[in-house]
Amino acid sequence: MKWGLALFLLAAGFFSHYFFSAAAIPLKIIGWIIILTASAGILLTTQQGKQVIEFAKEARVELRKVVWPSRQEALQIAFIVILMVFIAGLCLWGIDSALIWFIGKMTQLKIV
Repeated sequence: MKWGLALFLLAAGFFSHYFFSAAAIPLKIIGWIIILTASAGILLTTQQGKQVIEFAKEARVELRKVVWPSRQEALQIAFIVILMVFIAGLCLWGIDSALIWFIGKMTQLKIV
């Protein structure tokens, strides 16, 4: 019953969006916010919605257990990643250039 009501609200939102197409955009946005909030509120009272809320609480508890890197560690990791991407790019450029040269020699074409 609650799922049907939530779907009805969403369908009514689509209908009103096209029926009142001449309305101002801010009014449409406010209407969508109200409809989506009401639908989400209804869906969160279902069994699946309660499971979603419980999952979010457990995820928050687990997130607090995470040891985040310091600023210096984060910068060092970012620098290493940027360096490795640059090196990989150079390697791929070298392989591409070698293949272009090889294909040009085999086909007797001048590839720019």
